[in-house]
Amino acid sequence: MELISHFYPSLAICLFLAYTIRCNPNFARPDSRYFMLALHLVIVLIGADVAELLLSTLPYFTQWRVFFSVVGYALRPAALYCLVFILRPCLSRKAAVWLSLPLVCHVLLLLTAFFTPWVFGYTADNQLFRGPLGLFPFGVCFFYLVLLLYFSLDFSAGRGRLSLLAAVALCFNFVITAALSVWLGSDALFCAGLTIDIAYLYLSLYIHRNNLDELTGAYVRRCFHLDAKRDAASLCALISLDMNNLKVINDTGGHHAGDAVLSELGRRVRSVLPPENTDFYRVGGDEFMIICRRMEEDEVQKLTREIRRAVSDTGFGMAVGYTMHGGDIEATAAAADAAMYLDKNREKGV
Repeated sequence: MELISHFYPSLAICLFLAYTIRCNPNFARPDSRYFMLALHLVIVLIGADVAELLLSTLPYFTQWRVFFSVVGYALRPAALYCLVFILRPCLSRKAAVWLSLPLVCHVLLLLTAFFTPWVFGYTADNQLFRGPLGLFPFGVCFFYLVLLLYFSLDFSAGRGRLSLLAAVALCFNFVITAALSVWLGSDALFCAGLTIDIAYLYLSLYIHRNNLDELTGAYVRRCFHLDAKRDAASLCALISLDMNNLKVINDTGGHHAGDAVLSELGRRVRSVLPPENTDFYRVGGDEFMIICRRMEEDEVQKLTREIRRAVSDTGFGMAVGYTMHGGDIEATAAAADAAMYLDKNREKGV
């Protein structure tokens, strides 16, 4: 009963989360595959840990305990490896091979436990002891934890201070649960830490995907109003963008042509925006807003020129207008739109 009370919460969360991911159409196949693989690894890890704990109560040694210990030691860094790929699903094949080498070496070394106690072994009365390479499994876990922290920070870059703090908390949670697991001798804590991290990553990516316009990579209109109110103290200017002749492109080339143009526009605009003090939003079909924070007016003007330059060779026009924040967000947005329409009329010669 004690084993059930320790491991059941992690197992239940894994099963429910696996069902949710399987039913969720918002994730691309690679993302869902890595999530499902990580969850399956944790479920198998729970089974291996339960079996190993049951075998540890026997008064004599059995090779089955070595088997389940090897499975448990192998699956811990393997689950972390999957979390790394959840954050970076588009790593090149070469990078994936290099990142997998510590895991492969780890598994091969663990297999020697069946023949020699280099990593760990058991006495005749079933007591665990560690060999000269006994800390190697912990080193491999630490390696993937550092990668997880790096990719978490990279994923959160430009998404605000709270997102960065959450990325650090993701790894801090795992460090704490792993340390407590070793200190208290509780494998259930390690499984719980992995389960929490997987659930956190899923929720973070789910929220992030729902906040982004898939076509342009800009945040959606809802985020513009929420961020403008939340960051009222640091907001210094709004830049309004409007793509010209989208209807003509859709009518002549079809909606797929219009989508391609919007996607390219989004990519080019994002390429010149400083992520530390700007955010990019799609507020209409061909209308965009940029929130600027802690920038002087000459910096905002320079940014508008860079935006024009970024799209100047695309073959489609784009009107740009800005206004400095005057205290009321609705009035500032209206003034930025008015400046953008003046620019649009100038291009038309009106």
